[in-house]
Amino acid sequence: LVEYGALLDPKRVQQVAQALEKNTFVEDLMLPANLCVNSTLQFNHFLKTSPSLKRLEMRGKRQGTEEGKLKETMKASIVLQSIFRSSLLVKLTLRNVSVGDDCPLEGLLSSTQTLLELVYSQSYSTMTMTYHVAQAIGSGLAQNKSLVKLSWSNTYQDVDFLEEILFGLSDHISLKTLNLDIRLTESSSLALRSLLHCNGTLERFFLKQSEDQEKIPTMVAVLAGLARNTGLKEVSFETNSAETNATLATAWTLV
Repeated sequence: LVEYGALLDPKRVQQVAQALEKNTFVEDLMLPANLCVNSTLQFNHFLKTSPSLKRLEMRGKRQGTEEGKLKETMKASIVLQSIFRSSLLVKLTLRNVSVGDDCPLEGLLSSTQTLLELVYSQSYSTMTMTYHVAQAIGSGLAQNKSLVKLSWSNTYQDVDFLEEILFGLSDHISLKTLNLDIRLTESSSLALRSLLHCNGTLERFFLKQSEDQEKIPTMVAVLAGLARNTGLKEVSFETNSAETNATLATAWTLV
């Protein structure tokens, strides 16, 4: 559903949602950021009962008021709870989606038997993740038994409790690809070190780091974890600043 005003008119959304309820072959659905709560609710039946939906993308948007933030959380809750028991969904993409403190994503990750790929991306500095939410997602990942690929992008937060998510992946039994576009802190770099050391299923690891302002370069910990890893077949590092490049070079000499 493209983000044009005419298509997102509530009546037209209702027509599309009703048509989808009888559809048996749509495999991909993208829910745009400008859908209102009621329009999002219209897709509830299709998301719950579709015999064909395999890939779902949901987009959220930044809100400046508490009421707006609550609506964004409600939209995410509607969608995530609708796909909770899906037996077909293999890919879920969440872009600027606010999951809220009740974090239905934890239940989805811990119960799904089909989800192979999760893409999580935050583009706004104002959409902060609380410790409680990060811990819940990490708990869901720790119980997950299906994910093969995780892409996590969040470069606008100084501290997003990323270590809680990474701890949940340390003993993951099926993860093959980990793609991170992040701003590492000392805590999250140590968690990443543990993950790389302990996880025996990873084959591909891609890390794009925004900056590194720690006294001890965070890449030292990452490379130390790599040194103890025995399963990786492909590794890629990318930085976007001369300062981070310098700390990466220093890390190679310290490990």
